[in-house]
Amino acid sequence: MGGLCGIVRMTHLLTLGGQQTTEVLMRTMNWEFEKAERIKRERGELDADEIADAARSGDGDAGRLFDEAGLYLGVALANYINIFNPEMIVLGGGVVTGAGDLFFDHAERITRQLARKEPLKHVRLERAALGDRSGPLGMIAALGDMVATGGVRGWAGGT
Repeated sequence: MGGLCGIVRMTHLLTLGGQQTTEVLMRTMNWEFEKAERIKRERGELDADEIADAARSGDGDAGRLFDEAGLYLGVALANYINIFNPEMIVLGGGVVTGAGDLFFDHAERITRQLARKEPLKHVRLERAALGDRSGPLGMIAALGDMVATGGVRGWAGGT
């Protein structure tokens, strides 16, 4: 699983992966070090997958971590909707794919509570159909479009 979390922290967290994500996640969510150490002792190496597994098997501390992640993601999405009024927001990446069941519904509830009514009427929250491959495949498609159309003004090869 890859990364998961106001707007700057969530965006930064979404770009991280593996152990780095886990450490940032715990610091960002003010997760207590001893709780992480307990899971690490019980389960071996600690990463986002291990925390998700602990939450699914009833570990309250791990479950609260994902509840808090859902809260922060919901606040960030509501702010984004209120500012930019998008038609759709697509969430993808390792944590959404691998642990979305632990926080996505909570994030959506928070988003719907906090976003202004008018922009909220027009936005759809979706999970990326391509999972972890969404970002790289989207970039490849965008680059293909740029090549096919002769580039974008100001970019190499652009007009």
